[in-house]
Formats: sequence, structure tokens, C-alpha cells
Amino acid sequence: ADFTDTYYVDDQAVAVMKDGAITKDNAKEELNKAGVIIAVQSGTTGETYCRENFPNATIQPYGNSTDSFAAMQAGQATAVCTAAVVKKMLSEAYSDAQVVIEVATGEEYAVAVNKDNPELTKAINEAIKKLQDDGTVEKLAAKWLG
Repeated sequence: ADFTDTYYVDDQAVAVMKDGAITKDNAKEELNKAGVIIAVQSGTTGETYCRENFPNATIQPYGNSTDSFAAMQAGQATAVCTAAVVKKMLSEAYSDAQVVIEVATGEEYAVAVNKDNPELTKAINEAIKKLQDDGTVEKLAAKWLG
């Protein structure tokens, strides 16, 4: 596969319930303890980040970010680690949670295209540039990713 130009750059964030003992000041230490469960979306960079940075915690994969947040809100997880959608989730559905860690991972989003179709890759790159130049990408990111 070929990849188009990057259209969005994202980072990781860890959220916890507001009424808990974990805060921005102690999160890195408190999340790396036995008995802590961090919900992640299965197979994502958030899962990798947590396994590397919180080896003493249990990393619990879920099928999507919504299920991860639901598990945390239900008391089945201590925290959620995810990219992009965390701020949107907090502003719309989980106002009782807060971000305690933000990590600049600089993850680049692009479109995968069959390597035998360079004209399609070129056309998508042109469309991405146009949408970036006219502010559409920024507007969509603000609307859907918070």
C-alpha cells in the first residue's frame, strides 16, 4: 500500500473520573500500580503506549473508545487511554471525567491506497491539500475530535 500525505496529527491522552484520587500531579505514578486497570482500544497506539509506560497496571483492551469510557464510568477501569476522541468524549458524554496525562506522540493520519494506483494517491493528496488550505480539515477536526 501507498499512503497519502498526512491530513491530521494526533496525540495520546489519559482520562480518569474526576472524583478519584488520580490527578495531573500524581497520574504517572498512580496509574503504574498493581490493581489499576487502564481501558484502551484494542490494537491501537494507546494500547502500546500504556503497555510501555504502565507495566505494573492491567491494560484492558476494548473494541472501541466508547466501550473503554463506559467501562471506566461503570467502575470496571481506573482510566482510559486513547487518541483524538478523548476531548470530544469528555465534552459530550463523560463530563464527570478529566484528562490527567497528555503525550505528544505526533501520530500522523493518512489514507492507505493500493500501490498500483498512483493516480488515486495523487488525486487524494490534491484533495487533502485543498481541504487543508480552505480550513475544512480544521473545522472537521474541531467538530468531531473536540
